[in-house]
Amino acid sequence: ERAHYEQYVSMIGLAKARLERNEVDGAREILTSLRRSPQFRDQIDRWEWRWLWNQSNQAYSVQPNLAPISDMGLAPSGTYILVTLTDGSVQRMMLSEKAEIAQSEPFAASEFSAYRATCVAIDSGLQIAAVGTQSGHVLIFDSDGSLIRIISMHRDRVNDLKFSNDGLLVTGSTDRTVRIWDEESASEWTGDQAVYHISAVQQIAVAGDRRKL
Repeated sequence: ERAHYEQYVSMIGLAKARLERNEVDGAREILTSLRRSPQFRDQIDRWEWRWLWNQSNQAYSVQPNLAPISDMGLAPSGTYILVTLTDGSVQRMMLSEKAEIAQSEPFAASEFSAYRATCVAIDSGLQIAAVGTQSGHVLIFDSDGSLIRIISMHRDRVNDLKFSNDGLLVTGSTDRTVRIWDEESASEWTGDQAVYHISAVQQIAVAGDRRKL
């Protein structure tokens, strides 16, 4: 059993390395072989296999000249989406009445020459967009794409972020913390009281509002 587990760990590491090099098909092939092999049947329920499988299947190329998508947010109007790409850039993709991509253009290209984008969320009430970065910063933009502020939220990569019903921004990071930012008061709610998790926070889901999240 130990030999099987060590082989599983080795293949998981290889799939992760392929994904980091943007070799999505290669990573998916390794994960598929693990899933099909009877000897690894018990392992594929583990979080690392499920997370890598999710990452390798959500990254796809919309246009031949673009890197695969790593995350996306839909504008409240339904007229465009913001997507983060695996090369660290952000694109605004305009949607047609049939919800098809009609046009794609770089979003805040000057900002993302210095910061490598990892995830994005759009708030319907405040009409702002938040973009997490590899460095742990979060960039806040208005609906026109103008930069409002840069927040030093984390000490490592921001892996996911979500808005609450009333505009609180919740972020999760490789630094093992979940933090909360209030854009209305331009202040962080967690500060030194952030709780550290056992491992990196890869994904978050948010329900409720500032009275009870």
